[in-house]
Amino acid sequence: MTVNSFTSVSLEPPLVLVCVDAGGNMAGLFAQASHYGVNVLRESQADLSNRFSQRGFDRFDSVAWTRGAAGVPMLDGALARFECAVRHRVVAGDHSILIAEVVAAEYEDGAPLLYFDSGYRALP
Repeated sequence: MTVNSFTSVSLEPPLVLVCVDAGGNMAGLFAQASHYGVNVLRESQADLSNRFSQRGFDRFDSVAWTRGAAGVPMLDGALARFECAVRHRVVAGDHSILIAEVVAAEYEDGAPLLYFDSGYRALP
């Protein structure tokens, strides 16, 4: 899924969080998952961001990806990839906050895909 909230929580231990809509079609999967993956897209990958924000089809069909060490999907060509082990779940309003420890990470040089003010943007 495409998330609008991915945040660093702590450097030691390395913790991050994602917010998952409790009413979304992915909520059940995340409620039981022991791990999740975060793929930070490149500025040229807006099509993947749009694809993973939609419902009703296999989002991974025809998308190049590999299974990480923890079993989570890692998108080929992403700018950065994090494999995360869930440590805490917090219900907050209509979302669940999944706080996880980063157990593996990798990155490549490049510019990130940015979304701001209802559109994709580029760094100057």
